[in-house]
Amino acid sequence: MDVLTEPTGSIDASSTPQSVTALRDRIFCIVDGVTKTKIEQGAGVCALEGMRRCGISPTALTDQVDLETLCVPGASRERFVYQINPENTDGIYVADHRAYLLRYYALDAARRAAGASAPTDTELDECARALALTAVPLAEYEECGLVYDIPVILLKREVQNSELSFLGKRKPEKTPKSPVGQKPHRRRAW
Repeated sequence: MDVLTEPTGSIDASSTPQSVTALRDRIFCIVDGVTKTKIEQGAGVCALEGMRRCGISPTALTDQVDLETLCVPGASRERFVYQINPENTDGIYVADHRAYLLRYYALDAARRAAGASAPTDTELDECARALALTAVPLAEYEECGLVYDIPVILLKREVQNSELSFLGKRKPEKTPKSPVGQKPHRRRAW
């Protein structure tokens, strides 16, 4: 049984409650350089492995938003930030990342007690399942009066290029310099 069923509907400012429209204005995704190049060539943002995580900005996304403060719960830190302006709500869900974290920490405690260190694929699948069980369609999220602790947007469809607006590029993460992997000093051949 598929936990996430495909809702139908579209966002129409005249018939949609203000809260959903306001939420729509705060959805963003952060992509890598390869995906950015594909978007510039006219492709959309596809759902990777059936699902793409996106974030919800605490305020409306404008030119003045601090891109360094935006993050997507449970996703890696990429550099290029796009606002998503969905034409319809099909395939867009809101889930609570807190459910993922609670399951992860419970499994982590049991794993460490058993002497293992790295999570298994089965454990990560259990965490993803816990997240999926909290998912509700975007259009229903605020209509139901739900308020998630750590909301995350799950895309289960391709977002077309026309639904994307480039917000900017974030600074690269600073990593400490390490002598490992540096080129050795070359001696001159006399």
